[in-house]
Amino acid sequence: MLRTALRASCSMIDELTRAIEAFRTHAERHGTATNTGDSRSANSHFRAMESALGDIRTFGERGHDALLHLLSTESAAVRCWAARYSLAHDEEKAIRALEELANTPAGVWSFNARMVLVEWRAGRLDANG
Repeated sequence: MLRTALRASCSMIDELTRAIEAFRTHAERHGTATNTGDSRSANSHFRAMESALGDIRTFGERGHDALLHLLSTESAAVRCWAARYSLAHDEEKAIRALEELANTPAGVWSFNARMVLVEWRAGRLDANG
């Protein structure tokens, strides 16, 4: 019985890890495509990132906590998207990450972070994405 429970737990962790990695990969690729003006690729990676986010959310608090770990990644695009989707779960950490990004020379991602903050504070941003 314990062995079966441990296998199920390990399987869930593996699934969450795959979902987080998919989110990170597609957020980064979306960022690259955005920076190069490749809207077709950016849109494709956005849809894949949103799909991974849906998978992450099926894990509830554990999924939200895993998404928060992406707030410290090197990629500005990944940090921006992870922070945007973490606002409802941990507003303080998400806002801190967005403010830090907004105050860097990260080009479009600095601008995006500022716009997310403006829209969130004005109550015009859907907490669930």
